[in-house]
Amino acid sequence: MKITLFLLFLTIFPAAKSYSFSRPDIDSVSILGLTPGLDGILVSSHIPGKIDTLMWSNGVGIVKCSGSYLGRKGEFRIAYDNGFVSQVSFVTPTHNDEETKKIYEQLSGELSNSYGPPDVQIANSIHEMRWEGIKQSISVKAVDETHYVTIALSKF
Repeated sequence: MKITLFLLFLTIFPAAKSYSFSRPDIDSVSILGLTPGLDGILVSSHIPGKIDTLMWSNGVGIVKCSGSYLGRKGEFRIAYDNGFVSQVSFVTPTHNDEETKKIYEQLSGELSNSYGPPDVQIANSIHEMRWEGIKQSISVKAVDETHYVTIALSKF
């Protein structure tokens, strides 16, 4: 009797829907070893190249450096709030709308392969997939008629 109920349970709830049991913990995801909440003093030890400041005022700012992520060239942008990392982004430029769509699809596919189906998916003039944890989220985003795609690791 117990075996019959167990087999019935497996039939009703197929294993193909088991991403929530096996996907990586989104709160442990990093980009270049950087995570939101990291002490800003440690950032330079994770960045192999030159870091440029985009803006800075009283412990709040954004720095950038060139690099590659998931097979794409682009620029890493690290946002700080009171000396701690608040967001890590990777921005890859494109040449036209068609290339933006192609790269968005490639990067969203890479993240889906790593983290399973997204928790949030938006598809209108803004295209976004987001995987959420308790403390942070990772997303891939593109906007129609812009020539870049962004992956962002953000804290809540």
